[in-house]
Amino acid sequence: MTEIRPDLQYEKSVDGQGTSHQRLGPASADSDTGYEIQKNINVQHEVEHYMEKLSIKKAGMSFVRMCFLGLLAGLWVALSCFCAYSVAGGISEEVVELVPILPRLALGFLIPSGLHFIVLFGGEFYSSNCMIVTVGLIKRRISVAAAAEVLFSSFVFNCLGALAAAYLLGRLTDIFAAEPQLGFIRGFAEYKCNMSPLTIFLRAIPGNLLVCLSIQMSISARDMLGKLAAQHVGVLVQVVAGFEHAVFSLVLISLGWMHGASVSSGLVTLLAGAAGNLVGGALMGAGEAACFGWEE
Repeated sequence: MTEIRPDLQYEKSVDGQGTSHQRLGPASADSDTGYEIQKNINVQHEVEHYMEKLSIKKAGMSFVRMCFLGLLAGLWVALSCFCAYSVAGGISEEVVELVPILPRLALGFLIPSGLHFIVLFGGEFYSSNCMIVTVGLIKRRISVAAAAEVLFSSFVFNCLGALAAAYLLGRLTDIFAAEPQLGFIRGFAEYKCNMSPLTIFLRAIPGNLLVCLSIQMSISARDMLGKLAAQHVGVLVQVVAGFEHAVFSLVLISLGWMHGASVSSGLVTLLAGAAGNLVGGALMGAGEAACFGWEE
């Protein structure tokens, strides 16, 4: 019996004794060998085109809607931080001495829930907008003025939403009023504010690269489990590595300030982080366009 190989072409004929195959030669690149790679994700050029459409949608969004969705994203970030700080701050000093990385791991596993809420429920997030408007600018889908308006509006209202949630849901509810969470909030906030602006800026660049990578992989995934995993892994790496994100830091610094921490340089820390996040998001957007836009 003739062995059928997928790398060769055959001519099939039928006679009285059955089917026979005559080998003609190597299969061409365009020939159908019966083997096909199944595509169960959105490939990169599809992700890029989707982000182009998103940039157009965001640039055309009404100011009122942008404000509401920006506030909503700030709320989701704050709620995820409350959970993460409660767990990380609740780990006893004895355990932390044995496993120093444990509080950071707790933060890394819990803080990504804020991104889940934003992507799956709704919200305009400054972090991902840095990447999306960059793609729109490179592809000439939106103007510089429109991109600046999207970034400014989303950042300001993310901060306002997070600040309001920190006061109304974090301070007035006294969820951090007792030890050990109180000491954790104060110490962590003061630690961030004692870093130099340059350090914050440099840490914020890869911080938003990883967040935007999570968003990009989430767009690529086609099922809910894949989207959740993609959103989680990038933020997990970002938090555990110790990189910075302006909106998440705002929640911590504002909570620390409301609970008596010395955070006099908090505004400088916030702005340095926002600038670094902008650079990181823009680099991810530019890299996306450069890597997968050659055919255009």
